[in-house]
Amino acid sequence: MVQYSDDKVSLKRVYYEGADQLLEGYALCYNRDNIDGDAAAASATRGVNVEQPAAGNLDDFAGVVHASYAGVTGPAWIDLLLPAPWGPAINVYTDQNCTINATLLSVQPGSYALGGADDGRVVAKALQTIDRSTTNGLVQASLGAVDLSTVVSAVSRAATALPTAAIWDNFPLEALRTSKFAGAFLEADFRQAGEAPDRTFTDTTADIVENAVSIGEYTILTSADNDEGACQWDVPIDLDGGNRWGFEARIKILNITDARGTVALGLGFPSALAGDVIADAGAALTDGDFVGFVRFAADGDIVDFIYDEGGQTTNVHDDDYVTVAADTYFTVGMYYNGATIQGYVNGVATGTAISAVDIAAADFPTAAICVPTLAIKGDHVDDISVTLDWIRVAQP
Repeated sequence: MVQYSDDKVSLKRVYYEGADQLLEGYALCYNRDNIDGDAAAASATRGVNVEQPAAGNLDDFAGVVHASYAGVTGPAWIDLLLPAPWGPAINVYTDQNCTINATLLSVQPGSYALGGADDGRVVAKALQTIDRSTTNGLVQASLGAVDLSTVVSAVSRAATALPTAAIWDNFPLEALRTSKFAGAFLEADFRQAGEAPDRTFTDTTADIVENAVSIGEYTILTSADNDEGACQWDVPIDLDGGNRWGFEARIKILNITDARGTVALGLGFPSALAGDVIADAGAALTDGDFVGFVRFAADGDIVDFIYDEGGQTTNVHDDDYVTVAADTYFTVGMYYNGATIQGYVNGVATGTAISAVDIAAADFPTAAICVPTLAIKGDHVDDISVTLDWIRVAQP
């Protein structure tokens, strides 16, 4: 263990087998399949010899080249800086456009540069905001301390189209994924089996289309006045029971013309679904508990942030919350920290949080158990649809 660049790091002497000239921060992998004359025999070289990352050795990431060995041409003995559970701050070589505390870096085949989260095995997180995508170079990174539960595929998605760290860093996602007793959890991007809602409803002209494109989509559509399509997942969320919860989804709406239909997305009262999540004429939800986002028929390009208690008038907490474009994705989310509910739009905390006073009021669904809900009701014969790219909901 040594002190290096104001952080404690571990060094290891290794033998680089290749013939390339090395630079500081280059990623190297162990040559574990080195038979050293006898594949059946144990060999010390498998823990010492290193090589360029390749498709067959990504799981054997060894570390990155120490600055003292920049310019050395192999084969040669060199020192590597090693990954560690505490995530030492180390300069690594990358080809990514990096954002501090956000960009995940992976060891990728055929390159000494660390790539993005989709390129290989994630081993680091950027600790610096710097663009190395045009001219590859160094970025300070936390090497080794990576929570793999934060790894999200960026296929066809920009950073603002992915789950929001400010929401999900508050949750033990890996525990929720692996243990049925860790809490309520839903995570779906509609590219895997078993992600469909637990209950669905479609009126005469309504329909549901799943996995329409490579990124995975879940679409509900209708083309008649007062026809509804709806779905719910049996993931119970206690809205104000003290335990924090999060909700986020990426959606798009096909038709944003006024008087064409209403869309509701959020946490709603669990029901048998009978075409009555949204009232006819699209002016309101039916009488039931709900907190989330609604595009009312009268204002086709606007999404409001609302809550509703059964038997009370709907409270439009933040009207004109999102202005949307036709058939264009946007992301909306909520985070309850045990006291207030903050809304998010495209990864940014937006508007005034639903306060503890609001939650205690008669028109909030106090003590309600709600489930992830998506519904659309037509207000015209024109086609209208709502499409989910992904959804994540959690309460430990």
